[in-house]
Amino acid sequence: MNNRLGTLLEYLKESPDDAFLLFAIAQEYQSMKEIDLSRGYFNLLREKHPEYVGFYYHLAKLEVNANRKAEALEVFDEGLRITKSLGEMHAWSELNAAREALLDDYSSSS
Repeated sequence: MNNRLGTLLEYLKESPDDAFLLFAIAQEYQSMKEIDLSRGYFNLLREKHPEYVGFYYHLAKLEVNANRKAEALEVFDEGLRITKSLGEMHAWSELNAAREALLDDYSSSS
C-alpha cells in the first residue's frame, strides 16, 4: 500500500461517509490496478452518495476497461438519470458522449 492510500484510509476512519475520500480511495486503487477494490469503493460511493456525479464516468470507464460493457452501460444510464434530475447538464453531456462512444464501439465490432 502506498503512503497516499494509507493516509486516505486513515482519514476515512475519521469520516466514513466522506464522498470525496471514497472517490479518492477508489481512484487510488484503480491506479494500482486493484480493480475489485476500486469497484467496491465506487459502489460504496454510489450507494451512499448517488448525487456525487463525478464518479459515474470513472466507474463506467473502469467497467469498460474490464470488458464489462453491460455494467458500464448501466452505470452510464444511472449517471444520466441522476445528472438530469440534478440539472447537472455539463456532467450529463460528458456521460452521454462517453455512453454514445461505447455504443459506437459495440456497433462497429459487431
